[in-house]
Amino acid sequence: KIEKELIYMAKRFLYTLGNEEFAFLANRIGEKLKDTGIPYNFVGGTAVQAHILHRLTQKYHTNVKSLAENKHIRLQDYIRPTDDIDLALLFPDNAQNPALVSSVLRKFYDGLDGVFLSHDEKHLFEYQFARRGERRPVLKVTVDDHNPEDIALNISQQSRHLRSFGIRFYEEFISQGKNLVIPYTPSYELKLKVCKPEHILATKISQFRAKDTMDIHNLVTVMQDAGEIIDTEELRKILLPVHYENLVRFNSLTGINVNLSMQAPQAEDSSLIQ
Repeated sequence: KIEKELIYMAKRFLYTLGNEEFAFLANRIGEKLKDTGIPYNFVGGTAVQAHILHRLTQKYHTNVKSLAENKHIRLQDYIRPTDDIDLALLFPDNAQNPALVSSVLRKFYDGLDGVFLSHDEKHLFEYQFARRGERRPVLKVTVDDHNPEDIALNISQQSRHLRSFGIRFYEEFISQGKNLVIPYTPSYELKLKVCKPEHILATKISQFRAKDTMDIHNLVTVMQDAGEIIDTEELRKILLPVHYENLVRFNSLTGINVNLSMQAPQAEDSSLIQ
């Protein structure tokens, strides 16, 4: 019984962009980050969700809410729920000016706090910071005075925060981001700037945890279903030679043939990976 209760509690704290309070917050985050003038992208699981929903709404010629209500389409088979929103910000000089970082984040956070009417004017969404911080602030989210839930923001400010990738790729990931417009209802849209698919896949392949495996499978499946060709040379450029073994796993998982025509890194060179 206790185990079942813990599983239930864990599920309560997970969101997808199909949840209105989560989608509304993501939209507002994009608006407020744009106001700061600092280049940014949604990354991680939320970006994967956005890419998948963008393609599903195009495939079925409908909006997110209609997808969620369609008994013949199981959104949970396509998108993995999450309890946080991952963001990558590109500050000047790789965020070497702490005063600037603090000032920008303060302005950004101030724009998220408050009580807001949902887009259809049927619900009240309240967002309040339970914890502020420069890397992982936490928002308490309340819908219509029900018990609040937590949504954390994971904020990367410089290249070292994106594991295994240097400043060059960090800058490319943000500068080459895609502006997605996703119909949410007939009268409301999500407008999110997200990493392009190959860059999301690269970050997922580099770690290959259980949740990354799910995201890789779901994103690749939806892209292939849409007739898109994944840029394998981009993956190769970013991930080899450091993540050779994980690219082998990616090829096996997806059936995609990323060219691995090189020697695998030697064991004694593994210190260079970290």
